[in-house]
Amino acid sequence: MSNADLSPLFEPIKIGKLNLKNRIVMAPMCSRLPTADGEVTQALIDHYAVRAKGGASMLIIEFAHVDEKLSSAEWGMLSASSDRYLVGLSLLAETITLNGARACLQLAHAGRQSSYAQPCLSPSAIPDKVYEALYSDHYRVREITPDEIEEVLDKFAEAARRAKNAGFEAVEIHGAHGYLPGTFLSPYGNKRTDEWGGSLENRARFSLEIVRRSRALVGPDFPIIYRYNGDDFSPEAFAIEEAREFALMLEAAGIDAHHVSGSIGESWEECCAPIYAPRGNLVHLADAVKQVATLPIITVGAIDVPMAAEVVRDGKADIVAIGRGFLTDPEIPNHAATGDVRAVRPCIRCNESCLNGEMLGRPQRCDVNFQCGRESTYPMRAADARRRVVVLGGGAAGMEVARVACLRGHEVTLFEKTDRLGGQLQIAAQLGFKDDLRALMDHMAYEVARLDVDIRMETEATPELIRPLNPDLLIVACGVQSKFRDVTGVDLPHVSFPVALLEERATAGDRVIVVGGGWLGCDIAVYLARLGKKVVLTTVKEAADDLIPDLEPFSRKVFMDMMIGNGVEIKGNHRIAEITERGARFTGDDGQIIDLEADTVVPAWGFRPDREFDSVAQALAPASRFVGDCVRLGNLRSCIWPGFLAGYEA
Repeated sequence: MSNADLSPLFEPIKIGKLNLKNRIVMAPMCSRLPTADGEVTQALIDHYAVRAKGGASMLIIEFAHVDEKLSSAEWGMLSASSDRYLVGLSLLAETITLNGARACLQLAHAGRQSSYAQPCLSPSAIPDKVYEALYSDHYRVREITPDEIEEVLDKFAEAARRAKNAGFEAVEIHGAHGYLPGTFLSPYGNKRTDEWGGSLENRARFSLEIVRRSRALVGPDFPIIYRYNGDDFSPEAFAIEEAREFALMLEAAGIDAHHVSGSIGESWEECCAPIYAPRGNLVHLADAVKQVATLPIITVGAIDVPMAAEVVRDGKADIVAIGRGFLTDPEIPNHAATGDVRAVRPCIRCNESCLNGEMLGRPQRCDVNFQCGRESTYPMRAADARRRVVVLGGGAAGMEVARVACLRGHEVTLFEKTDRLGGQLQIAAQLGFKDDLRALMDHMAYEVARLDVDIRMETEATPELIRPLNPDLLIVACGVQSKFRDVTGVDLPHVSFPVALLEERATAGDRVIVVGGGWLGCDIAVYLARLGKKVVLTTVKEAADDLIPDLEPFSRKVFMDMMIGNGVEIKGNHRIAEITERGARFTGDDGQIIDLEADTVVPAWGFRPDREFDSVAQALAPASRFVGDCVRLGNLRSCIWPGFLAGYEA
């Protein structure tokens, strides 16, 4: 896309009296980089300094809880609850503004969605089902009292004044995603019969009072943004019809901008849409609010750069907030400003090291950007000495090694035996429902091509080719080989393997048995079902809940809905015995024979590490290193992270 197409993103805009240089802001995300009780750390400062340099007009800094009692969602969340945090908050705000971005602090109270504060406070004693399932050993919810309501409202206002005193140029009140203000709004979470519940006016009272009391303490010119749901995506939901009414109430109460999002804890897959969901899934909510509101509208929801430009150009929102994308690539606006969209490393929306990491109590990381959260310890700078580095394999691990080693100033040669870079990413890219992985593959190939890497395609690396290069370091990233199982009938004509199907070197009939319930089996089952095939997925696992157990819960929910929605029939406790002329024969747990008929049988037995180069690697270079799937099978993170380290430490 040309720079002219992206020009709507680079028109200035005001929030109140605050000037923003462009329409791209960083959405708030919990980094878990503060101390356990919420103090700012150097790691947090460095994390946001990099993103401020990346060209965003404003950074909305993550969930800062407003009191020291029950408002934090978990350990390690930022705090704005007392003046003891002022010095750290001031350092953070100062760093952001000195590096070219506006600094906005998000103020929040977790309400019933807390793994930390127990018992949780909520308008009514109704637990969040996801939190109840995750933290059943200690999770409790109780109804907040009227006196406590008054106390929390004052705490929000005091935190807003504290943010201003710390040097932040705006605050955002977090009223979305099922936290306390949003739960007051929701007929699902608020069953009160007093002045804080019932009608929309009563349910909105808590939010509006936060705005009014904050405005009284920060003065008329300090920008207040309010983030709220356009839809809870839950039973008895607070939905777009009420959100439009609420928007006008907020404007009357004194806000300066709307930030329209969606979801509660029980529908988090809408807030952090995974790879299987469409991008821009929340834009329609912002668009609906914009039709009635008069103040600037911020939208969010897995929006990439081309889509962001379209959203602004079409008037669906005024500003686009990007969250996970800034973890993957801090320089999204800088790349977009030059028109070089291919240079943006795309977020693949795996939700693993960011969202799932949060649920596991780990600091913020990104599967495809090793430096995320490690900016202090792994800055990209030239190595002390230039070395000759040879990389074998052009998959994700090999390309990351080559990229990083080249950026560090080394002389890099990359061997790839096929005519395409990408390795296993090529399989995912052909499925039709993992386009984010195709985008990542294309980006990584683009990066190594535009850097000073000597890429030798369609070249089988041999000792004779490698030895003359005299490498200081040989990095083997050969990936995987197909896993072969000696099953009777595997060579019958109606047997088609997954890669051959994806590359259209094989076909499938109308009735298909897919053997294997791992990633490959599940993906190929959905792929074939979307082509109109009647697919039975057989697995040794007992139930559908056992399939691909490493997939994070919200991505898993969307994937399983997609599998079932496309008509894939899942049969557990089926161990392949043989492939027959009419289908396949299995044995169950009790040894019973199970015959299934099909036109095509697809053995989805996966892959094994390719270790064919082990015996010669050490002889070719004084230092050799193996990275990625040739070490052990894993996910994209287990390829990219070791690849980064191998290139960085070369």
